[in-house]
Amino acid sequence: MTLPPDIPDPRFFSAVLQSPRLTLRPYSEDRDLNAIAEILTDNRVLKSMGLPPSSVSTESIRETRRSLISRPDAGDWTILPATGDESSIIGEIGISEWDRQTFIADIFAALHPGFQRMGYGSEAVSTLAGYIFETNPIATVRVQTIESNKKAVRMAVNLGFRITGTKFVPPDPDTGFPGGNAVILDLRMHDLRAFDPEQPRE
Repeated sequence: MTLPPDIPDPRFFSAVLQSPRLTLRPYSEDRDLNAIAEILTDNRVLKSMGLPPSSVSTESIRETRRSLISRPDAGDWTILPATGDESSIIGEIGISEWDRQTFIADIFAALHPGFQRMGYGSEAVSTLAGYIFETNPIATVRVQTIESNKKAVRMAVNLGFRITGTKFVPPDPDTGFPGGNAVILDLRMHDLRAFDPEQPRE
């Protein structure tokens, strides 16, 4: 599929992606909201994002996902085992924005705590990044995470991301985020390292 470099085809966000252990399929509110909400309201996950306990609700997740997938430059995938077992949702991964001038695709991911340290996060990020580069070889894939989330930074670096800077994220009264520095990590196609199960598990 050959596409203009600055305009992802609308079909881009509807693709089902496969890796050796995972299936990434487009988010569906009817099928996925409750499971994703269970993950994103877990206090361990909230802590990794710098958010206080009980700061996110199922309703707020519903609204943010509706807003996200309604945009032409963003998308959300639900992470499942490669078998497609709908009863075992592992997490979510997505593109929060694909800038059409800079070709920067900002991505995010969240895993159920019970599936962490098994390499699933690395495998999902590697799969989505590879898919982005198939569509746009000159793209930059970007991850932004709070400084205290050393695990996320380490995982990204192991996949070939480079720390390119930091920025201050102001407090958010809606979520209770107190404000703080975020690490910016960028990846270009020639730096992507395929997921290696022998690497440290994140």
